[in-house]
Amino acid sequence: MGPEGVRAVWSIDVPNAVILAGAKSPEDGFRRIEVELASGLVIRADGADLELRRSRGEPHRSDEQSWVFPVHVEASWPEVPETLTFENGNLVELRGFFRADVEIASGVAVGSSSLVPLDERGEPIVDHSGRWREGDEHRRVTLDLVRAWSPTTGTTRPVAEALVRPRDERWLWGAGLVVLGLLVLTLRWGSSGRAR
Repeated sequence: MGPEGVRAVWSIDVPNAVILAGAKSPEDGFRRIEVELASGLVIRADGADLELRRSRGEPHRSDEQSWVFPVHVEASWPEVPETLTFENGNLVELRGFFRADVEIASGVAVGSSSLVPLDERGEPIVDHSGRWREGDEHRRVTLDLVRAWSPTTGTTRPVAEALVRPRDERWLWGAGLVVLGLLVLTLRWGSSGRAR
């Protein structure tokens, strides 16, 4: 994810019994599941659904009981949204396990995320990125985003490394006060020099 938009890959592990339920053939079941899975994925920017470009990856066997169906999605935006939400609305009748890995490109920072809960000082408690978690509440991943200057381009970093921490904000306030102090001194020095 970066200043221009987002790319995501959802990999959904589907039991054989779900693939074959009501299907005339295994191929029919695979096609039905691929269409259903692509339609159940949503990305929202500031509460509005983004127009997603979707493409299906090649299903591959997870184990003897299930197949993994990858779905690639892309979306762009004119400017970085304040809030970004990824939501998986697929197979809600099944017990779900969810894992999310989010990479943030240069030019974007994260104020907060459901993947990285913060303590009362705004410091990360734990990073849930890459961890399997059970329960429907993990179908949704939210990120509060901010534009950020970065000296490097084309690189990505995990959510926990892209967080704007309170100490970062204190540094910015401190730097702003130093600049303001220098400006006041310059104005005083300039006006006292002209008065002579």
